[in-house]
Amino acid sequence: MPLEMMIECVDMPQAAMERQTRQVNVRGDWLPFVSLRELFGLPPAAGPEFVVIVHYGDKRAGIVVDRLMGEVQAVIKPLGDIFRSLRGISGSTILGNGKPALVLDVPQLIHHACRRERRRIRQASETPASDMI
Repeated sequence: MPLEMMIECVDMPQAAMERQTRQVNVRGDWLPFVSLRELFGLPPAAGPEFVVIVHYGDKRAGIVVDRLMGEVQAVIKPLGDIFRSLRGISGSTILGNGKPALVLDVPQLIHHACRRERRRIRQASETPASDMI
């Protein structure tokens, strides 16, 4: 993911993944988050996960990842037409070891996390109190 959009990385609280809401409390601020494993239809992680807090404009959100690889300088190539519908990916690059890597579309992921959380809140407010018992 582009380094200029990253704010910080924190350990993912296990309770946040178990709750219905997709928000994480980072020093008193509740932020929506998106799990890359869920987004890409992968099985649950075997080990600990991390939340990378990212920003775009005035919006902030978390992106849940399995591990952190470090910082690399990369030339980013746009995806071809065949991959245009791929959610959450903005391009690709070749790493120093020769392996390909996909570049996350942080603005799209933030928008997805915020939209999903707004929809969940709206649905909860529309549910009659008698249905919540």
